[in-house]
Amino acid sequence: LGKHLFSVNTQALDLTTILRDDELCLHLTGTNFFEAISHEGLLATRDVWDQEVVSENRSVYRGEFLAWWLLEAAGAEGAEIPAVSELVKLTPEELAPLVQKFMGPRYCEGYTKGVHDVDAGNILLALARMRESIGLLRFDAAARVMGAFYWNVLADPSTTQELGHRIKSVGAIGTVFDAVTGQDGYIEDLQNRLDGFVKSTGLFTDVSRREAAEYLFCELSGEATFAVSQAAGRMTDAFKQYLKGRDYMKTFNASVKTLKEDPVNCFVLLRNWVQAWLATSDVEEANADYLDETALVLLTSPPKSNIISATVDASIGNIVGTHSVIDGGEYHLNYNRFCRRLTAFDETAVPAFASYTELKHAVVDQAREDMRLEEFQPRVLTSFVRNKLLNDVYLPLIGDNLAKQIGAAGDAKRTDLMGLLLLISPPGYGKTT
Repeated sequence: LGKHLFSVNTQALDLTTILRDDELCLHLTGTNFFEAISHEGLLATRDVWDQEVVSENRSVYRGEFLAWWLLEAAGAEGAEIPAVSELVKLTPEELAPLVQKFMGPRYCEGYTKGVHDVDAGNILLALARMRESIGLLRFDAAARVMGAFYWNVLADPSTTQELGHRIKSVGAIGTVFDAVTGQDGYIEDLQNRLDGFVKSTGLFTDVSRREAAEYLFCELSGEATFAVSQAAGRMTDAFKQYLKGRDYMKTFNASVKTLKEDPVNCFVLLRNWVQAWLATSDVEEANADYLDETALVLLTSPPKSNIISATVDASIGNIVGTHSVIDGGEYHLNYNRFCRRLTAFDETAVPAFASYTELKHAVVDQAREDMRLEEFQPRVLTSFVRNKLLNDVYLPLIGDNLAKQIGAAGDAKRTDLMGLLLLISPPGYGKTT
């Protein structure tokens, strides 16, 4: 204005949301206006307020999320991702274009090419190799224990024999044909039985009955050896060694013997024994993930041949992305924890984030309408004429006045800012009408 230059904020006036002091607030851009949102629906989604994209939060890395969906799509019709048995034969270079093609349409999940596709491919290959080698250990330990405990300890023998034969017969179809019909009905039947088992015993209340039923079906349609993880086998040996080394074995056996005819309470007692040992033990074999499985091994004493030697753990190097689950470019993968964590994320955080996004847009749109922001947008008057009086006299005066009040930009800024607002209304602008 005139001979002065001023810093001007050209940011458009708009309404948005911002997280401020752990509160979700409405904010007018370019201003100091903040107003806390009191919408009950939005307040219910507080857990995802700091989540930037649907595919990642503090506990899940978006490369993991992409790998999870790739694994879910493996072998599915139309997904163009090979089945797990074929995935394990691919090199990272051969897998890369498949991952990128799968990732392409999922732009809202915030993937970066060369980062998340590379990491997801490496994680996917590790998951596929594990699934091929670990057999039924792909099911969560707690789900396996629930199924095995119900079937081998509590279920009526006549029921297990009759139902077991039928499931075994259906399983024979799977050895000849890829598609097996009728298995869903058996899985649902097993799930209903497990529901009754949980209600009557109070055990495994937080374990997926569906996963336990699927595990039972896989066991019964095959050899029904009831797989035991190597980790649980080692934990059992370490626990017994601890008792023997301190001459507590007689005390342990006497304690268990009193409940031998009550398998439910005996299992609870064994779990308490192992839990107490875990709290005081620092041996490498001690792992709380296999607490229930170790208790079941102590209860049923399965043959050593049931132990599957394959591991569900792997370390993956050369990870490109950054996240709290990545340590110096290295990612530790535990198959069961990965599936448990990603399943929970997909079932809770993903829909919560979608609800949060939808509600946030609705609240902002309503507030924008209530504030009538469009009325505050600057517009050039159609009747405005920048004649010589305005250009050569009034605007330089306004510039001098503003420079005195708020200071001009650059070295010309004054240190003695003062003065009153100068209001000028040129002739012909309707002062007398």
